[in-house]
Amino acid sequence: MRRIDSCNCVAAICAILVVAVASPGRSWASTGPLTDKMAAFNYLIGGSWKCSTKAPAVGARPAHTEQITVVFSLAPGNTVHSRVSGPGYSRDRYYGYKARSRLYWAGSVDNQGSYGFETSRDGVTYAGSTWFGGMSLVLKLRNTLAKVNANEFTTHQVLIGGRLQIAVDTVCTR
Repeated sequence: MRRIDSCNCVAAICAILVVAVASPGRSWASTGPLTDKMAAFNYLIGGSWKCSTKAPAVGARPAHTEQITVVFSLAPGNTVHSRVSGPGYSRDRYYGYKARSRLYWAGSVDNQGSYGFETSRDGVTYAGSTWFGGMSLVLKLRNTLAKVNANEFTTHQVLIGGRLQIAVDTVCTR
């Protein structure tokens, strides 16, 4: 009888742990505004941003403007999650700050298999690399995220690889 009770107790504890991990509670989720060095990103949170991205001509693809939506949300660990979506495209990016190295960081991945990682000393100008999915192509990346006011921000992205240099400008409003 004792052995069965012991097995039931272990099974109950395992079930509780599985539920706790599968559906994190309030203590795992970010519930308040960003703090410390990340507080400067609080203006991005809440509601969606409508963005217009001007992409230059690349190869056979002509210059064009794309309309996208960006939603920023609080994420665990005093970080920001952004989700970009547009016709045929989506990207997820996280922004954070590492006190030990005194660096802001941003990591991203998109639905085309591309991913990147950047760091910044000021939380505005980032530098890093991006890898393009399906190709053996790694480009250096410079990205500036600039607050214009509480309802507008811009990004200026420059991709650099050999003689290739592509600049992409985005204006977002809400």
